[in-house]
Amino acid sequence: VRELVRGVSALVVLLAVALGISVELAVILIVAPRLYPYCSRILKERLRSDYILNAHCLGISRARMIVNHLLPGLAPELGGLFSLSVVSALGVSVAVEVLGARSGLGQLAWRAAMDRDMPVVLAVTMLILLVVRFGTSTSDLLFAIARQQKNEKVPARSADSSSLRVA
Repeated sequence: VRELVRGVSALVVLLAVALGISVELAVILIVAPRLYPYCSRILKERLRSDYILNAHCLGISRARMIVNHLLPGLAPELGGLFSLSVVSALGVSVAVEVLGARSGLGQLAWRAAMDRDMPVVLAVTMLILLVVRFGTSTSDLLFAIARQQKNEKVPARSADSSSLRVA
């Protein structure tokens, strides 16, 4: 399956160059199929969760279930996944921009690497590092918020169990 995705990716790059498709569209067409299996797996796991089943059994509408229960739990994982896809997107943009003789960050990185212009290579590398780090930090923050909200929703048991005694 991975070889098929790589082959399709190469074909999309060639079509983007030959047909003059925009770099942004080519990047989306190549990166999205690579993200789909991971997103699909995460979504399927969450949909099988007990709290989603309970929400469905309680009669909560589908829209409310997605907005209030599903998306908050998915945001951290998807945020991390999308932040790491920036590196793939840059790799795709390099191929499309260089082969299609278009200007952009990929073309800049390629020219700097070929000309051994180390300050530019370092600047592009740091820019990518900052974007990925921002994405992973945001994902970590969302994980912490989701974990805190999950802990707050569980009612604390009181130390006094006298109310549970049968007279």
